[in-house]
Amino acid sequence: MQVAQKTFIETLKSYAKLDNKGNFVPKDDKPGTYMIQDGKEKEWEETFKKFAKTEACLNRKKLSAEELAGFDLSAADMDSLKGVIDIEDFKE
Repeated sequence: MQVAQKTFIETLKSYAKLDNKGNFVPKDDKPGTYMIQDGKEKEWEETFKKFAKTEACLNRKKLSAEELAGFDLSAADMDSLKGVIDIEDFKE
């Protein structure tokens, strides 16, 4: 996620209005917001749409039964985690 956030911020800086310190100029003085440079709004929208469609694949090992032993997980919890749990550990 940090890579995606860093890439987003770097990309945004080429479209956003920046103050003299290189910080985003907030919209309506609301922290965490930004304004796009005049004339770059449409280009930013297209770039943002492409960025939002970007998928990331996190390569990590699946969680084992041993790693989950200390958690009180319901069947619904286990079902929601099925993509990150090593199901083979539970087939005995």
